[in-house]
Amino acid sequence: MRELLVGWLNIKKLSPSKKKLILIHGLSFLKNYLKTGMRLFLSVPIIDKQGLVGVINLQNKKPKIFSKKEKQIIEIFASVIASGLRKVILQQRLGFLEEKLEERKIVEKAKGILMKKENLTEEEAYQKMQKEAMKKRKRLKEIAEAVILLWG
Repeated sequence: MRELLVGWLNIKKLSPSKKKLILIHGLSFLKNYLKTGMRLFLSVPIIDKQGLVGVINLQNKKPKIFSKKEKQIIEIFASVIASGLRKVILQQRLGFLEEKLEERKIVEKAKGILMKKENLTEEEAYQKMQKEAMKKRKRLKEIAEAVILLWG
């Protein structure tokens, strides 16, 4: 049988169902992998403080045993990628939160306009916009923008 060097991923923290999925996927992957002619496959987990972010897979047609120094370089590379990925994720979350904050400001402004214009309480103004959004199948932000445009 052909020899294959396979790196392993620490899956101790995963749920049993995810472990089973990885095991099943891994076995079918290995069968198909041998058919490609590859003789080296090394998986390096990309881990940050919050856990697994991803995996770097190294493959080659020639067998190779990695030296300790090479393994350290790969681990450093994985940690750099992990911090970069975490930064991207944080930027996405920040963008989402900024969008939600902007939406809330618009809704608050529209509520104030409705409260003055139609002599409503804060809750009544909000409920009126909610009902209109559901009736028209629009987002609350869109209704609030319409209120501001119309009476603002």
